[in-house]
Order: sequence, then structure tokens, then C-alpha cells
Amino acid sequence: MRGINVIGNSGCDIDIIEKQAGIYFVRKSTSDFSYTKRLKKQAEKQISFYEKNSYKFVTTPRVLNKVESEGKFYFDMEYFGSVDCITFLEKCCMADIDFLLEVLIAIICENIKNSKNVDLDLDIFHEKYQRVNEQIIASPYINEKLIDYDKIEKTFQSMSSTKIPVGVCHGDLTLSNILVKPTENKFALIDFLDSFIESPLHDIVKVRQDTKYMWSLHFYHRTYDKNRIGSIFQYLDEQIDQFFTKFGFYNEYYKPFQVLNFLRILPYCNNVPIANMLINNINNIEQ
Repeated sequence: MRGINVIGNSGCDIDIIEKQAGIYFVRKSTSDFSYTKRLKKQAEKQISFYEKNSYKFVTTPRVLNKVESEGKFYFDMEYFGSVDCITFLEKCCMADIDFLLEVLIAIICENIKNSKNVDLDLDIFHEKYQRVNEQIIASPYINEKLIDYDKIEKTFQSMSSTKIPVGVCHGDLTLSNILVKPTENKFALIDFLDSFIESPLHDIVKVRQDTKYMWSLHFYHRTYDKNRIGSIFQYLDEQIDQFFTKFGFYNEYYKPFQVLNFLRILPYCNNVPIANMLINNINNIEQ
């Protein structure tokens, strides 16, 4: 077997391995003990989605095996020959854009349907905020004086105990985690992630992390038409926001969850410009 290492943004290694001539699989692995639990949860979520998936045009690579040995954990999955979402959007027509929009909304709505409406545990939310704050303080790349903590505190204190769907979510439903087979009109979800509250609201937050704030584009290494992609993202964002305003939990909790989402990302920033850009998003976040 021979393989190619793929550079990603997560805390693990990704290798495309040729098992035999023309037959490939993907291996995700980590030797970092602190990341092992997260990677195991990714595999479990991916397996669950694959087994329960009823979508005709959405899939996820089938997990072939999971192995833990000598301080290293990895899982192998099918290779999904595809293009990334930005490449797809560069060349697609309006009907394709609307189809992607339909797929995103359908995934989130299915997760809402398969979740239970419960009172939001505000203690869990605030405990997560405190843990993230400790990580922010420890980062050498973050200037805390730039963070509008007064505004953040007011946003969090205004939260009520409105019911929220809890149970099923992708956890990191950014456009960078959606692969596309344009010739088959098929999408594949990758890089599932566990969350402190397993709510479909996280899926909306993560999609809008891209469509509203264009987060993934900051780490996209290929050239693309900024005006075209910017216009498409704006269109997708407006449609997604408009659609979910009919849900009370979205109107009540989107803003605080998006603020906390960006705060959670902040400690992982390893350069000052990206950290400052993220702080600016946090300070100026809107519904």
C-alpha cells in the first residue's frame, strides 16, 4: 500500500491510501491522546449517519474499520472521489446552487425532526463559556482587550429557557466539510464533530459561519472568483436565515450560539490577523 498525506485544519492526520491499483481508502489518525476521544466520536457519528441515512442525494463515506494501538487511534473510510464545495460553486448554475440550499435545509430539518425539544440547560452553556475563556486567556495570539466582553455578557444574560432541539447534529456542518460529485448530483458529509450540546442549531451556526462570515475561505488554498463566491454565499445565507426564522429556538438562540461558536474557535487561531478578524466578527455579530 502507498499513500498521500492531505493537509487539513483539524488535529489529526489524513492519508489517502492506495490499497491496490486504482482502489483507495482514506485514513484519519491521531497520536494525540487529548484528540483521541474526539476522533472516536467522529467515527461513531459518521457510522450512525451512514446507517440511518435516507437521503437519495446525500451520503457519507462508509467507515471500514477502527483501530487503537500503541497510543494511536485511526479509522479507515471509503474514498469519495469528488470536488470541494467551493470548486463546485465556481462552475455550477443557479439550479445547482438552489439544490445545495435544499440539501442543507433538508439535513438540518431532518436533524430537528430526530431531536427532542427540551429546555436549554443554561448552566452547561455558561460552563462552556468559562472553559473557553480560560483557553482564550492562555493564547499568545489573542489580545483580550479587543474583545467586547460587556456585549458578550449581555447577549448571554438575555437568554431564556426556551425549548431547543437536542439529540442529533453533524456538529461541524461547514461547506468545507461537504464534498460534491457534480456528475451524480450527490453530496458527502465528512468530519462530523461532537458538541457540548448536541443540537441542530449548531448545524445552522456552522453553515452560517461560512455563508455569513466566509470562514472557510480564509483557509482555502486554491484560486477562486471572490465576487462570484461572495454573491453565492450571500444568497445562501439570506435564504437559510429566512427559512429558519419560523423556528422559535433559532430566533432566541442563534446569536448567543454563534458568539460562543466563534469564541470556541478563537483559541485555535495561530496567528494574530486571523484572531483579530474573528474578534471583530464576535464584537459585531448580528442575527
